[in-house]
Amino acid sequence: MREQGKGNILVVDDSQSQRDFVSRDLIAAGYVVKQAESGEKALELLKTDCFDIVLLDIVMPGIGGIETLKRIKQKGFDVEIVIVSAQDIVEDAVSCIKLGAFNYVSKPVKKEELLAVLAQAQKAVQLKRENYSFRYASNIAEKSFRFIAQSKAMAPVMEIMTMAAPTDSSIIIEGESGTGKELVARTIHQNSARSRQIFLAVNCGGLAENLLESELFGYEKGAFTGAAEDHPGLLEVADKGTLFLDEITEMSPKLQTNLLRVLETGEFRRVGSTRNFYANVRIIAATNKKLQQEVSSNRFREDLYYRLNVVSIKMPPLRERPEDFKPLVDYFLQQFKLPGKNPKTIADESLFLLQQHNWPGNIRELRNAIERLNILTQNERISMEDVVKCLGTSIQPGKTRTDNAGPLAANANGYSGSLADIEKKHILMMLEMHKGNKIRTAKALKVSVQTLYNKLKTYGIQ
Repeated sequence: MREQGKGNILVVDDSQSQRDFVSRDLIAAGYVVKQAESGEKALELLKTDCFDIVLLDIVMPGIGGIETLKRIKQKGFDVEIVIVSAQDIVEDAVSCIKLGAFNYVSKPVKKEELLAVLAQAQKAVQLKRENYSFRYASNIAEKSFRFIAQSKAMAPVMEIMTMAAPTDSSIIIEGESGTGKELVARTIHQNSARSRQIFLAVNCGGLAENLLESELFGYEKGAFTGAAEDHPGLLEVADKGTLFLDEITEMSPKLQTNLLRVLETGEFRRVGSTRNFYANVRIIAATNKKLQQEVSSNRFREDLYYRLNVVSIKMPPLRERPEDFKPLVDYFLQQFKLPGKNPKTIADESLFLLQQHNWPGNIRELRNAIERLNILTQNERISMEDVVKCLGTSIQPGKTRTDNAGPLAANANGYSGSLADIEKKHILMMLEMHKGNKIRTAKALKVSVQTLYNKLKTYGIQ
C-alpha cells in the first residue's frame, strides 16, 4: 500500500550533501523521501513513481530547475513543486511560481521554514484529492443509515464486525442479493480508524472490463479516445479510506491480477501510464455467489481469494431473521414518512401477511414494498386489504425463487389458495403446534391476543 507518512517527497539537488541534509529532516518529520541528483533523473522517477511534492533546486547542471519545472507541468504530473533558491536569485524563484510552482524557500534552508511550506503544499495535495472525491461520492452524512440486527442469525455477523472494524484487514462478505452487504461494509468503515476518510463503492458487475479498469485504476491523458486529461481512479480517490468492491466475482481475470498486485505491493498503474502509483486503501469485497466454488471452478483466482479472505462474513437472508422483520418495517415506514407528518403504522394482520412471504430479494425487496405501501395507502394505518391491493400477487406466502432459497422457500408449509385460506390454515397449524395455548400462539404469530381472538371468530375456529 502507499507508504505511511505525511506525504511522498522527491528531493532534487545536484549536491549529495545538500540532499542528505534535507532528507534527514524530512524523514524525521514523517515524510517518505526519494532523491534525484538532476532534473533528468527527477523526470525519470516521476514517470515510474508517485509523489506528492517535488523539492526542486533551481540551479543545477544539465536541465536546470526552471526547465525541469516547465517539463513537469507540460507532462501533467500531479505534484506540488517547492523551489529551493539562493538568496541572490529570488527573482527566478518568483518566476517559477508564475510557472506553476507552489512556493519557494531560500538557502541556507531553515528546517522550520521548510516544514511549514511543505505542510501547506501537502494540504493543497489533500484538497485536490478531496475535490476528486466529491466527483465520485455524495456526502455520507446525507445518506443516513441504521444497522438493524436483533435476530440470533445476525449475532455472529455482529461479533465478526466488532472484531474486524478496528483492523486494516481485507474482508469478504458473502450473501444473497439484497441482504445488506454494502451496509455491513459501511458500518465497518464507520467504526474503523479510517472513519474520517472517504468510503467508496463500485459494482464490478455493472461495468464492462475496460470501463471498470478506468474506474478503479484511473487513466492518463491520451490513453484512449476521449481521454482528454489525467483521471485518478477510485484507488487514488479513496486514499486512506475504504473501497467496497461489490460483485467481486464478476471481475475479469486481467483485473483480478491487477487487484492482486495492489493487495500484495500497494502498487498499480493508471491505464496508459508507465508510472507506479500507490494505494493506501482498505478493500472490502462482496459477492452473492459461493466464492470457494468460484475458485474451484477456476473462475476466480485462488491467490486473490486468500488475499481478500482475511476476514469472512456470511450474511443470512431475511427469511432467517424473523426478529428483525418488524424493526425493519418500522424503520422503513419512518424513513418514507412525508415531511411534517407522522410515519404510518401497520396492522398486526398486515405484518403477519408480509411475514409469510419468502422475500427472495431480501431487505431490498422489503424496502421497496414498504415504500410502495407508504405511497399508495391513503389511511394512516396499513391494513391487510392495503397489502393485497397495493402488492397483489407480488406478495405470496412461500413464493419461491429459482436458486436454493432454503427450506421455507421449498416447502412454504404447503399453503395454497386465497389469502383468507392461507391465514386460516396457518393459525390452525400454530394452535396445534402450541397445543391450543392462545397466548403462546399469539406470541408465535407476533400479534396481540385480542387480534388472535378476532381472527378465530372470523374464521369460526373454536
